[in-house]
Amino acid sequence: MDDPLRGRRILIVDDHPDTLDMLSQACGANGAEPISAVSAKEALALVETERPDALITDIGLRGEDGVWLLAEVRRVQPGLPVIALTGRSPEDALAAGFDAVLLKPTDPWELCDELRRVLRERSGAR
Repeated sequence: MDDPLRGRRILIVDDHPDTLDMLSQACGANGAEPISAVSAKEALALVETERPDALITDIGLRGEDGVWLLAEVRRVQPGLPVIALTGRSPEDALAAGFDAVLLKPTDPWELCDELRRVLRERSGAR
C-alpha cells in the first residue's frame, strides 16, 4: 500500500527550534516534504502560499497561539487536517476542533502515524 505521507507537504509550527527540527526530520524520513514556521502568523502565510496537505502546530506558541491558528486556517483552507501538540489537556484541544492531539514531548514516529491516520481519513471523506 502506498504511504499516505510520501510526497505530502506537511507544515510544522513550533517556536522551539529543536522540536521543529526533530519533527521536520521525522516527516522527511517518512517521505513527506516538511515546511516549518516558528509562529502562527508565519504559518498562516505559508498555508495561503504553500497549500500544505496537513498542519502540525504547538498550541502554546508565543503571540498568537495554536487555537488562533486553527481558527484562521479553517477560514482559508477548511479541509486542511490540523494536529495539535500540547503539554496540557488533550480534551481542550479536541474541543477546539483539532483533528488530532498529541501530548508533548511528542514521539516523532507516533506523530507520523497520526499524520497517516488523519490523511487517510480526509482522503476517504472526499
